[in-house]
Amino acid sequence: MEIPQTTPVLDMTFVASLRQLDGPDSPGFAAAIVAEFLGSLERRVAVMQAAAAAGALEEFGRQAHNLKSSAAQLGGARVRAACQQLEEQARVGHLSAEASWLPTLVREIEDLRAALRAEGLA
Repeated sequence: MEIPQTTPVLDMTFVASLRQLDGPDSPGFAAAIVAEFLGSLERRVAVMQAAAAAGALEEFGRQAHNLKSSAAQLGGARVRAACQQLEEQARVGHLSAEASWLPTLVREIEDLRAALRAEGLA
């Protein structure tokens, strides 16, 4: 799995939109959304690993799609790109049961976590 180096870890356009969710009546709303996303990542990756190991490509693809969508909503461009590739691999039946995709996905998730933290959102 290769993600173009030009793809940013965090798309700042989405970060700006996310920050607009905070208002006088809802301070910290964006951070709460980010916290919920980050808190779900370990479980999501574990489900993807289990699906890959079981050869459940449809389930794996569904989980990759869900993670792709969630990451995209927060501006996680590289996680979105990684999940897009994984979803496509599952769809065409080329997913490795050995989870060779896992280190790349975990690295991209950790980079996104760090970028969100640097922006004060995590």
